[in-house]
Amino acid sequence: MDNLSFIFEKTDNPFLKEQNGSQYDLWGSLTLKYGDKILLECEWEMHNWILSFLDKKEILETENYPFEYINSIAESRDTLFGRIDYENGDDEKIYAEENILEEYFPNHYFKLMGIESQSFYIGLNPDGVGEISYYVEDEDKYYKYEFDMPTFVKQADQAIINYLKKFQLTLVSDEEYFKKFFGEEYSKYIGENARLDAMSFGF
Repeated sequence: MDNLSFIFEKTDNPFLKEQNGSQYDLWGSLTLKYGDKILLECEWEMHNWILSFLDKKEILETENYPFEYINSIAESRDTLFGRIDYENGDDEKIYAEENILEEYFPNHYFKLMGIESQSFYIGLNPDGVGEISYYVEDEDKYYKYEFDMPTFVKQADQAIINYLKKFQLTLVSDEEYFKKFFGEEYSKYIGENARLDAMSFGF
């Protein structure tokens, strides 16, 4: 069983000037790897991906997949939603069925927003083993890879910290923005090194 890992690299945002981009853009490249296999490789704004991971990481480590399991989390999701009778079911029943599924799947969904990229589902399968799974439309095929979830979360955490070190904090308003961005975890990712005169760490 190989490890799942994030690899971030800071790159120049080619759209920053022409699109009047925000000074808070976390532009860079992301490589998502399973062992030596590249599952995703792209360059985009990493703000939402990082925030999504921080919001979900505790759930990833603690929440086992709770429904009927059909080969993978991704295939299970599509199958279960596909069973909802939108044509003949009454609205209350449809809402109830959707609501049950929506309590789980959004917490395990990862995608770079604003760009054409692969969608992934990451979570613990019914046996408590880490899994990343996804559907490739061109191939009409689901893929699933198993890994150790605590090892992945620890690696991803460190990868985010190392990535954020490459940005520079220059204004008090920057610090306030990222305090809101990271919430209670600000001190872990930024706070201890967010001195305005320190250029080696922060934004």
